[in-house]
Amino acid sequence: MKIVYLLLVMVPLFSCKVHRQNRNDSNEIVKDVPLGDSVIHLVKGDGIKDNYLLMNVHENEQTAIHAMVRGSMKYSIPYVYLHHTRQRRIVFSSSDNTYSIDPNRIYTLNGCIKTLKDSMTFSKDGLELTHALAEQITEELKDKQWLIAMHNNTDGKYSILSYQDGGEEAQNATDLYINPKEDSDDFVYTTNRPLFDFLKLQKINVVLQSKESFVDDGSMSVYCELNKIQYANIETQHGHLSKQLQLLAVIVKFFEL
Repeated sequence: MKIVYLLLVMVPLFSCKVHRQNRNDSNEIVKDVPLGDSVIHLVKGDGIKDNYLLMNVHENEQTAIHAMVRGSMKYSIPYVYLHHTRQRRIVFSSSDNTYSIDPNRIYTLNGCIKTLKDSMTFSKDGLELTHALAEQITEELKDKQWLIAMHNNTDGKYSILSYQDGGEEAQNATDLYINPKEDSDDFVYTTNRPLFDFLKLQKINVVLQSKESFVDDGSMSVYCELNKIQYANIETQHGHLSKQLQLLAVIVKFFEL
């Protein structure tokens, strides 16, 4: 309980710097977030449809980032992604300890603790720093109705098949639709039943997150469920840029109904 109390009352541990950068045709705002001896860059692009937000938190998923930026420019939806070392996990040091965290597992207390313990290094200092980073990221969701996450996976590993009965992710799913003609690595994961039904009609691979039995792993989908933000993750295999853009186009069509 002491750890929970500290996290709830903790004052900000750092101040953030904001600057601009130009990349291709986009004018991005970069928010520098100190994390121990490191700096995490929150790279943000503007868009007039500010009820929605596109997001990527794993910088090794470059296909997703390219799809997100292109989709933002086409549909005028704002976006944010993390820039660090182009790795999935973020490594930082503080007080002579080195920590490794998955930036999609830090948005609940349980998630913060588990991702730190998974790296074999856990301390109160590491927990506070990780929680503070999560707060900086979730601040981007303020006043948003929808978060559209963009992720990539590796062929033959995590896929929509993981959510079938007996699969590693089965507990998180309350419903799913699998089109056997589609690549099982390419699918949408959502907390929203109307979007699930719409995508199913389009014969798109889709998973509906359970509202009762989902695992509190600290992921952004869990955070959105707990905070009443609608969530969709466009998940495709690395390199499937056109498929990721196609799935985004279908979701945008759903928004326009």
